[in-house]
Amino acid sequence: MLDLVDPTGSAAKAIGKGVLEHYQIGVGKIWIMNNLPYGPRLEYEGWSNQAPAGMVQITVTEFQMFINKAVSELSA
Repeated sequence: MLDLVDPTGSAAKAIGKGVLEHYQIGVGKIWIMNNLPYGPRLEYEGWSNQAPAGMVQITVTEFQMFINKAVSELSA
């Protein structure tokens, strides 16, 4: 998947959803990255009009919020 070119993001989202659905705590790691050649410019230099604040940094922050919400909804 590291060489996937997916302009719409739909294939990457589908693959990511499959990974998360089958993930088991303590088994493996999930990496969130932008491995495009211009990824650092997108993440740190505001190089995109669509995502001037980057993508990976925002996803990491949102992911933690989703985890916190899910944990808070668990019955004790």
